[in-house]
Amino acid sequence: MRATFTKAIRWHAEAVCMTPLRTGGAENDPETVLFSHTGSALLQGSSLAGSLRSWMLRGGCSAALMDRLFGSEAKGGSLRISDGVFCTGSEMTVRPRLKLDRASGTADSLLVKASQTMELSGEEKGSYTENLREAGKPVLPGSSIKGALRARAENIAEYMGLPPELTEDLFGCMAAGSGDQGKPGRLRVEDVFLAEPERRITRIRINKFTGGVMRGGMFKEEPVCGEVSLRVSVDEGCVEGCGLILYALRDLGLGLWSLGSGSAVGRGFIRVQDIRVETPEGERMAIRFTGDGTCAAEDPAGLAGRWFGALKEAKA
Repeated sequence: MRATFTKAIRWHAEAVCMTPLRTGGAENDPETVLFSHTGSALLQGSSLAGSLRSWMLRGGCSAALMDRLFGSEAKGGSLRISDGVFCTGSEMTVRPRLKLDRASGTADSLLVKASQTMELSGEEKGSYTENLREAGKPVLPGSSIKGALRARAENIAEYMGLPPELTEDLFGCMAAGSGDQGKPGRLRVEDVFLAEPERRITRIRINKFTGGVMRGGMFKEEPVCGEVSLRVSVDEGCVEGCGLILYALRDLGLGLWSLGSGSAVGRGFIRVQDIRVETPEGERMAIRFTGDGTCAAEDPAGLAGRWFGALKEAKA
């Protein structure tokens, strides 16, 4: 006799996005958003179920329990998750992005820093490209930080002779073809909002062939200065990845790489005070930076030793 449902428990969840959330449309088009029949932005129930299942597996739930809840190829599960519908009036923004060729480091199109160019009138004539903004504040997207962090981590991995699969597992990789779904990374980087006011400055363009000033090449920019706090999270159990990220963040504190655009003219270099690390078990460590280009570690739990040791084993 087939089992039937005699009772169902229903949960109603109301959540708030703490960081921007993307709900893509068809054919992986980043410019489209999924909408419900009422016109509100939509997050598919299948996407929520997949994220919930992955989180529960990482938390130690058995595969048998997952199959009973979420189903398997043989039979369906007992858990049903509806689509998540955003409240009316939710803010939706489009972030311009740039796809780079990883082999050459070049782009297929022009670099876009913001969604629009502002025109100046009066005593200040001309135009300038404003910073990316959300909620009225300049924002440095986590994807931009992650890209710079990946570039530095890959340089370190290549120098140490580590296998490329290590960085792919940490940062993820895009689909290689129609049958490939790609691979999500195990690293998360949050957006950074900057509260300090911008300072509009004037620059000139240099002719790359003659080295002279280009006539009519004057332009304006709005660089942002102020305190920056980065928050980076790595999935539990990714020991080698933790060591690689610690090396890369140390190099950021030593001024060996920068964030954002304009590094050629000295933009985006950060004076880091400290790097603080905490594990789910409560183990902590810190790296303190001095003004003379040196740093010192405070690591009573021996986290750095375990992580760097795992990197050496991965090399072997």
